[in-house]
Amino acid sequence: SDGDGIPDEDEIGDYNNDGIPDYQQVDPGVSVAVDKRGSGSVNWMVLLAGILLLIVKCRHDVHKLKRGCVKSLLFVAALFCVSVQAQADACQPDNTSTGCWYVGAGVGASYLSPEEEGTAWEVKTNNYQSFSLHGAYRFLPSWFAELSYADLGDVTVKNKNPKIGSENIAYNASALAVGYDLYKTDNQAWQFYIKGGVSSVTGKSSSPILNVTEDQSYQLMFGGGGQYNINENWFTRLEFNSYSTDAQYLGLSISRTFGKSRQSPAVAGDRQEKVEEAEVVVEVAEAEASNNDIDNDGIADIVDICLQTPNGLSVNNTGCAEFKGELPPYLFEHGSHTVTEENAEILDALVKSVLDYDNLKIGIWAHTDSVGSHEYNLELSERRAKTITDYLKEKGIGEDRYVVHHLGETMPIASNETDEGRRKNRRAEIRITSR
Repeated sequence: SDGDGIPDEDEIGDYNNDGIPDYQQVDPGVSVAVDKRGSGSVNWMVLLAGILLLIVKCRHDVHKLKRGCVKSLLFVAALFCVSVQAQADACQPDNTSTGCWYVGAGVGASYLSPEEEGTAWEVKTNNYQSFSLHGAYRFLPSWFAELSYADLGDVTVKNKNPKIGSENIAYNASALAVGYDLYKTDNQAWQFYIKGGVSSVTGKSSSPILNVTEDQSYQLMFGGGGQYNINENWFTRLEFNSYSTDAQYLGLSISRTFGKSRQSPAVAGDRQEKVEEAEVVVEVAEAEASNNDIDNDGIADIVDICLQTPNGLSVNNTGCAEFKGELPPYLFEHGSHTVTEENAEILDALVKSVLDYDNLKIGIWAHTDSVGSHEYNLELSERRAKTITDYLKEKGIGEDRYVVHHLGETMPIASNETDEGRRKNRRAEIRITSR
């Protein structure tokens, strides 16, 4: 009777409680894009024109946008292509650069609650999986303009008349918003923002039985969230968007920046001043360092890599201890291999040098004169070398600091025909193998 496609026998009753049998009237259906926030209908063109004028004022080369309502999904796809072509230098995802584009996608959950008051329909569930796409342009250091599209999922509504059953409403939302960065951390890793603009929420039913009407074509939206900058090109966001009273979205997104960034004059000037101040500080520090010598070794601290060299030691050109002297030979009495009090000073000087200079290594060559057999003299030179190494060990010098050779009578430095010559040959030569 009411022409809604449902037989009268299936509509006996008054399920919307308006006092009129359902078969005598078409159910008003549910409403989407509901506005209960007092914003009223928004003139899309007026708000869009205002935003575009702001962008043109701040950046004269802004690309001209088409007039009218353009589907955000198609716009974001086109914006992505333009951005890829313009990626000369990637912009940093902080709030100090202008002239930057970014595009991204996200997933999340939506809360959908179409208006069913005065109808025979009721919402079964409210939370749904969603995905979103967005593209934006940063036209001032802390300001950005953003176009977005969100597929908010399907809400299931059930008719109170059991013979009609349940139907679905597919929600999606497009929005044009202007955002502002409220706060960023000192290390530029985190920043927090708000945004507001105009949204278009639409709902499409799965059956003509369910009459879906739009309460407002366009209305105010608002949102906000936190942004974490992963690196110079990528950042992620956790954000909340309220497109209308019956459609909200909470999601996590990932975005990529494109374009050649340019700093605002104030930011660039401030950074230049800081660079100049830092250069002055470095110059002063270098000048002071060039005159400092905390270990008094004659090498300035700015080039000294051994700043705690003990006093009195000779050093190389990097300020590290390096033995520059020579070690005299140790002379033995005829047929003897023991240390005498007179010659102990020579070994004490040797010990001090090895202990003072960590890199100093020595070689010990022990000799004899020609008195006695060859075998006897070879064994005597071995005992003489051992006398010196035992003395070094007692003073705490390890075996890795020296090498030992015992050569007997084979390498004289003077004639063995005279007493003076033989005295010179009864020796232990101490040579430096590494300074």
